Amino acid sequence: MIKKGFTLLETLVTMVIAFLILGVIYGSYQGVFGTTRESKELFSHYQTANLLLRKMSEEIASSFISSGLPFQGEREELIFFTSKSSANSDLSKINYFLRPDNKEEKILIRRETIPFSAVPGRPFSLTPLKGISFRYFDGKEWLSQWDSETKLPKSVSIELNLDEEFPSFSTLIPLDKRG
Repeated sequence: MIKKGFTLLETLVTMVIAFLILGVIYGSYQGVFGTTRESKELFSHYQTANLLLRKMSEEIASSFISSGLPFQGEREELIFFTSKSSANSDLSKINYFLRPDNKEEKILIRRETIPFSAVPGRPFSLTPLKGISFRYFDGKEWLSQWDSETKLPKSVSIELNLDEEFPSFSTLIPLDKRG
């Protein structure tokens, strides 16, 4: 007598092999989608940092000092005058500082004021950060503060920390070309 069909053991082995193949395919797709999600998040952080650092660098690079128009900086705050920023005036006072958020993060605030104007500058929230650090090079050493109406620092360093899971971003802005 000839039996047609599969035995129970053959059916079980076939099902185990099929489930293993499906598991490998599912794991591969999960890995690809997870990597894609992480890559998008990392790219978003790089893009945010790039835009922030580029804008801040342009403004700081065009800063100047004069009597009554100082360049003042601390570790988490910078105040300076620039001719680059405002379309309404040839001169703007720019202030970058951190304000605590209701979470663990802080918000980077940019305030632009037109000097000698009756209209006060309004703060503009830029992005949530874990931290920002400004440092000032005097030609010999890096300082955490700068306050002068007579001399700009030779360079300003900015370090942004958007998220603890990602590396911090930094840039160096030379100012010594103007003496």
